[in-house]
Amino acid sequence: MTKIINEITPEHLAKLDQIDRNCIAMHVPTPPKTFINMQVHDKEGNLTLDYSMPSRSWVRNAYNRLASQMLELDGATVTGSATAYEAGSLKIKQQNATVYTYGEWLTGAQTYTTAAISNDTYGIIVGTGNTAESFEHYALAAKVANGTSAGQISYQAQDAPVGAYNSDTKKWTATITRIFNNNSGGSISVAEVGYVCQLYYAAAKDMLVCRDLLAEAVAVANGAQLTVTYTIEMTYPA
Repeated sequence: MTKIINEITPEHLAKLDQIDRNCIAMHVPTPPKTFINMQVHDKEGNLTLDYSMPSRSWVRNAYNRLASQMLELDGATVTGSATAYEAGSLKIKQQNATVYTYGEWLTGAQTYTTAAISNDTYGIIVGTGNTAESFEHYALAAKVANGTSAGQISYQAQDAPVGAYNSDTKKWTATITRIFNNNSGGSISVAEVGYVCQLYYAAAKDMLVCRDLLAEAVAVANGAQLTVTYTIEMTYPA
């Protein structure tokens, strides 16, 4: 039997639609809406869990990346500390806690979200940490590393986002999916998920843009497969 958990309520969707209408009426861009779906299939291929939730935790990295593009700010105009990940600074903080120290990474870099097989640095990542969500996060609390040893999970290649436009709702939607196979010999309890972009400007840098804590941890048994899908949509006024 498939266990179904759906935290995306009609009331939540109605509030998001109202935000879109308010933004359009005020002639300001509508915010992107993000949803997460997690499915677990057992070793026989049976769907055992279908878990849907809204993404609630876009972190400072995401805001800084967006602001740098929309406002066209570079290193010469960035305020705050040159090395701090803090309010008033447009710096980006990598998962290893390294802070970008010059603004060219923000305005000139290309952003990629695809990740090759076994790559647990970019794209969708999963973890076992249950630390409360924070705007200041730049990494998962306890990322599950790629591999087949105890406590590890096999990261499959993540394809490029699939885009679609709905002319009736005026919405662009991007769907991003990644598969994880548990061949570790034991169950893994996934309690957090994240989405990491790769910035490339002469060299690659990683940037966690959101980290979501699950209301209920997802148990991925040995031999089972976890599929995580991010759906990001944005509504246009016309």
